[in-house]
Amino acid sequence: MKLLAFHATNVYGYMNFDVKFNSDVNFLVGSNGSGKSTIIKLIQALLKPNVKDLICVPFEKVKLSYTDKGEIFSILGTKDKLSLNINHSHFGSEKSVSIPLPPEDKYEDGFDFDDNTISHIERDFYSSPIIKKIKSLNIPVFLGLDRKTSFYDDTESEINRKNIYFKRQFISSGRKRAINGSLSAALQSTEILIQEAYRRIREVEERQDMQLRDNILKSSFKFTKFDVEDFQSPDITWQSRSHILERREEIVRAIKKIGNTNKALLSDIDNFFDNLTSLFEELRKNESKGLSVEWFLNKVQIDRISSLVDVIDEYNEKIGKMYAPISKFLSTVNEFYKDSRKKIEINAVGQLVIIRPDNKKSSIDILSSGERQLLVIIANVMLNRYANTSGVIVIDEPEISLHLKWQELFSETILSVSPNTQFILATHSPDIVGELTDKCKSIRG
Repeated sequence: MKLLAFHATNVYGYMNFDVKFNSDVNFLVGSNGSGKSTIIKLIQALLKPNVKDLICVPFEKVKLSYTDKGEIFSILGTKDKLSLNINHSHFGSEKSVSIPLPPEDKYEDGFDFDDNTISHIERDFYSSPIIKKIKSLNIPVFLGLDRKTSFYDDTESEINRKNIYFKRQFISSGRKRAINGSLSAALQSTEILIQEAYRRIREVEERQDMQLRDNILKSSFKFTKFDVEDFQSPDITWQSRSHILERREEIVRAIKKIGNTNKALLSDIDNFFDNLTSLFEELRKNESKGLSVEWFLNKVQIDRISSLVDVIDEYNEKIGKMYAPISKFLSTVNEFYKDSRKKIEINAVGQLVIIRPDNKKSSIDILSSGERQLLVIIANVMLNRYANTSGVIVIDEPEISLHLKWQELFSETILSVSPNTQFILATHSPDIVGELTDKCKSIRG
């Protein structure tokens, strides 16, 4: 998905908006009260869709155009005193739904709905095929001022996610660990997001471990045919295999990885490599003295070990690619955190751990407000699978609590780590914009 344009008239009775979006980054700039946050709220209300916000925010017309899988769509909302109308169009094909509105005194001036009123409206609204179609979209990730990822509702799925999170916290620490301080809810969601990303990687890694085991077993039954060249140039043959000595530790780790930590086996491996080291040293010293009986007696096994190294290389390459997003996320955050001599890591169960300047480990509670802001935003940019699916991230005032130096680096960083994402950033900070002034969208209401 990519957002193309947003148009609105008579919002709150006096504001009009007409914004055409860039495909990469957009800075919504304007004075306080110009309507930057209102634009974000209405875009979110159309895409989510959120019937309560669509009713409570006064407007005459709002329209959002977007592309999805190469096709252009638009969502149009119109409102009068009697009804809210939502229209979803695609190449001239239009479908709409009309929802009767309650009396204005039920929702004007911030007056909240009672449960019966809102449940009745939502029942009619969300049962519409048009609304179901809109709800099926891979919508942008919205990070509001509280930095809570508004993609999720308090649905059964979200409740289950939180229960799993607290269960893991309880298992690891013996209690439910609540995060204190600013952005506590957003940090909890961020930890859940990271744990889910880590869990998905671990599941794939376990399958790769099984494949590694199978490949190691298959290499044990590989039949070796006689090759006369081994007798004609034995010096070349053994030299081409000497590299396996450098991979001794990797081979031992691979054997342990497939679940075999038998001390007798590990001792045999150590003895084999000790003897192999001595054999290669002897061959190196006596290259001109012809054939070595020990070499030919052990050549088949040495060839199998050499093949095992190739299997391990393939495994390591696959595992490295799987962990690349996590590794890149950690290095990106730590590039900022080095100013305070802190470092972030992920432990064996996917939980965030902070390495303090004294090298002691701590929870994320010790992070400053700016460090928390950065962690939440970068995690959602790099690891939120819904952001990767939709390709759009909307952030309200990303500069909050960030040092000027971090503000200067912010836009460059998020664009470099997620170059295919469309960013929409509502900001007051010229340092967030930096040299990208041509990407600014002036909002005057």
